[in-house]
Amino acid sequence: MADVRIGIARTLPSYKDRQEIREVETLYLDAIQAAQQIVYIENQYFTAPVIADALIRSLEKAQGPEILLVLPEKSNGLLEQSTMDVLRARQIRRVLGADRHHRLGIVTPVLDDENPLFVHAKIMIVDDRLARVGSSNLTSRSMGLDTECDLVVVAENDPRVKKWIVSIRNQLISEHTGKSVDAVDRSVQAAGSFRQAIDALSGSKRCLRQLEVPDEFPIDGTKLVPDTSLLDPDGPVKLERVFDQFVEKEEQHSKKKALVKGGIALVVLLGLAAAWRWTPLSQWIDPQYLTDWGHSIKENALSPVIVLGAYLTAGVLVVPVTLLVGVTAIVFPPLTAFFYSLSGCVLNAILTYGIGAALGKAPLQKFAGKKIDRLSKRLAKRGILSVMVIRNVPIAPYTIVNMLAGASRIKFRDYVVGTCIGMAPGIAVLTFFVDRLIETLKHPDWTNIILTACIAIAFGVGFWRIKRRLQKNGEDA
Repeated sequence: MADVRIGIARTLPSYKDRQEIREVETLYLDAIQAAQQIVYIENQYFTAPVIADALIRSLEKAQGPEILLVLPEKSNGLLEQSTMDVLRARQIRRVLGADRHHRLGIVTPVLDDENPLFVHAKIMIVDDRLARVGSSNLTSRSMGLDTECDLVVVAENDPRVKKWIVSIRNQLISEHTGKSVDAVDRSVQAAGSFRQAIDALSGSKRCLRQLEVPDEFPIDGTKLVPDTSLLDPDGPVKLERVFDQFVEKEEQHSKKKALVKGGIALVVLLGLAAAWRWTPLSQWIDPQYLTDWGHSIKENALSPVIVLGAYLTAGVLVVPVTLLVGVTAIVFPPLTAFFYSLSGCVLNAILTYGIGAALGKAPLQKFAGKKIDRLSKRLAKRGILSVMVIRNVPIAPYTIVNMLAGASRIKFRDYVVGTCIGMAPGIAVLTFFVDRLIETLKHPDWTNIILTACIAIAFGVGFWRIKRRLQKNGEDA
């Protein structure tokens, strides 16, 4: 496109004196409401209830636009599949239930019967009047928590722009179906129905296939968090809401079962919140920057002291500990890296535990009130096990949990032992996996490839067995 006006829609969360900006959300809602013929959306996620509500209002009209959602078959990784895909399934069922006039299609692109094509796009095209592309997903996070920026073009009364917008849509369908753009255009014109045209174009192996929504998921992470809006928040989350998820009333669940579920929920939620994502400090934890720095001190005689000092400093600055372990594994030989990482993690934990103990419960009570006292009692009764549960979740927010433990009644001995036992297997697997992966990239022979794959499979199976065992211990206790 040339010589057109570009609109900008943003999301900015509220922060201190800064007011939130929800232009992304407003544009989605206004565009869906104004649609008359076709709403075409490609997006990586679909979990935002506010977007589902807008689509439902459109579908409930006797006369309204046809809607086509192009989504990936499933999300990447076990964590997202057990949370975001479960939330997506709920919204899909809602909009399908409202499709009484049969104007909705929810599809996923496939290259052939065995190879789905992952969708990472964030695209919306409405009629021949509006096209948008940017960073926003159809998630609550993109509406009010993440920092997003979308660009939008509106045709107004310019026939050139209308032609461009239709061309963009038809090129996307052409790519997904393997048909020419002209064939797509002819099919849409001949069918009289956008959905029927898509069905007619999808006869070959490369096509847009109806997305199957499972009734149940092998692992449903939402069962751990009663308030599932915390998994996809539409704004900054107060710490008190996080504590509410696992400091439950005594009569609702047994104390020990609530402890296991609460520990996992605490780690997942606070781990997401603690990510260095929204501050300038992110420049200092760039993996390439840390790796270059690590190589620079590798041959130094004081490298053990420097590395352990880095772990201690990182604990105070709330740097993600998994990043440090990964960088250590890249820089040093496997056994050395394992020793440095485990020692650094334990020293990091001891330091921040001491900070929490020195601060006491008063600062935390400002956020969580009396709930912190109840949480402390629960952690203390299952000291070593509770720490092991927390350490076996791969996105554990080290500094937050360490200070919380220091301010609670959990015994120092239990805390150190639980940290060592809980962290050692994961550090070992990650360290040797990174070493094998680097070796495979340098020398891609079958021996290295098979060994790397075996380590990855062993890690996945081991994590699953640990999770099952911890859950069983929590239920039997």
